Amino acid sequence: MSGKSIFRGFLWTYGAQIGSSLIQLAYAATTSRLIHSEGFGVFAIALSTSSLISLIVNGGISQTALRSEKLDSDTTKILQTYALVSGTFGALFLILTAKLWGSVWGTPQLTDALLILSAGVFIGPFAVLASGVSRRNGLFRLIGIATLLANISGMAVGLICLSFWHSSLCLLISPLFSQGVLTIVLISRNRVQLFGFKSLRGLSDFTRYNISVILTKIASYVVLTLPLLIISRFFNLKIIGFMNRADVFTTLPLAQIQVALVQAISPEFRHDRNSPSRANTIWTDILVLFSWLVFPITLLLATIGYFVTPAVLGPGWSEAAYFSIPLALIGGLQILVSVLNSAIETVGSFRVVWLALLAALIGNGFGALFALMYRDFFWLPVGMVISVLLQHLAQIVASASRGFLQLKALFRGYFMSLIFSLMLCSPLVLTLYCWQHNAFSIGFMSLTLLITIFNLFWMVRNAKSLVVVNLLKKYRIISK
Repeated sequence: MSGKSIFRGFLWTYGAQIGSSLIQLAYAATTSRLIHSEGFGVFAIALSTSSLISLIVNGGISQTALRSEKLDSDTTKILQTYALVSGTFGALFLILTAKLWGSVWGTPQLTDALLILSAGVFIGPFAVLASGVSRRNGLFRLIGIATLLANISGMAVGLICLSFWHSSLCLLISPLFSQGVLTIVLISRNRVQLFGFKSLRGLSDFTRYNISVILTKIASYVVLTLPLLIISRFFNLKIIGFMNRADVFTTLPLAQIQVALVQAISPEFRHDRNSPSRANTIWTDILVLFSWLVFPITLLLATIGYFVTPAVLGPGWSEAAYFSIPLALIGGLQILVSVLNSAIETVGSFRVVWLALLAALIGNGFGALFALMYRDFFWLPVGMVISVLLQHLAQIVASASRGFLQLKALFRGYFMSLIFSLMLCSPLVLTLYCWQHNAFSIGFMSLTLLITIFNLFWMVRNAKSLVVVNLLKKYRIISK
């Protein structure tokens, strides 16, 4: 697949995510006025718990569809049978252990939420299989349009339920409905490959890879969930509610970029399984190119989220602003972590994944330790930022030692994109600071204007020599 084709796939997927994000802002502004912060805390914990079961039952279904050199109907029907079996067992397990999870989190009201989300666990394996097959077939336009329509319909149904019952359980309706609609559309479009079932005897070829994927996903879940568990057990559930609402302005938009990028690029990594030399160039170029997208957006969302969140969410949500900066940094770095993880998993280098997860666990462990020692939850988001930084650094060093990355070129590209991002965001930071403190003095305005003019002059003068421009030309995303 050419660079332009991958770029078009990203644009279709992310275009749908942008549309969903704009509607999500209105949805968040409305729901935050109907449900209190503790309700959103229960909502966040319920999604986190069900996602663990989903990680296990979904296994490496999507990755198997993407990394297979040849994907015929026999293979997809075997995976369809696997999806049915694993989804059924996962849903039953969540139903039977719902009360136990409430005890683990110290949140008894979690039980009812998990019973509702068991439906999503059942649908999950079919959803990831349909998504993997669709991406493998290059149906990015269909995925984008279907995702947008599914998200809109899900939020509409969720708001209708909230208007009648005013319960935090109604927050679960939106993601469940969206997931169901999208799955039905994608399965219908790929019905030749996905309609029907076949014996699981042919699954043995995928078992080892699937187990490796499942174990790494579980470990990743533990690393990411540790701070939430600490907050739930030793601090106030409202904090998780504030984090969940700050997510809407920071982590959620970045997660949508992550999904779009990984979905567009991951099918191409299968060509690197037997060619480390190809990976050495391609992986480095991809990470540098993506950093020029990720770093500016991350800093912009961190800035906007900090200043705008309280105004959008309404009274009682000012504390959510304090989480905007760390959550944006985590979400941005997580994009690069996920892209590189996708490449590493595709070529089967799971030792690199485990090493990176160990580094991430150390970062979160220190954050949790300091939070409990000083009885201050401030250390948890700090530990989360350090965690994802250590994880990506470990990924890079381990991958470079195996010949998959060029360290100097990668760090040079990262440094230049970071400088560009800081130059781009600095005028916005000054402007919003003046707006918040009602300090629009001549001095501040003159300083902001001078910085803006200097930044624009530098960007225009150096546009042709920027590494991102050369990479866009190299992969024919833009014309030479």
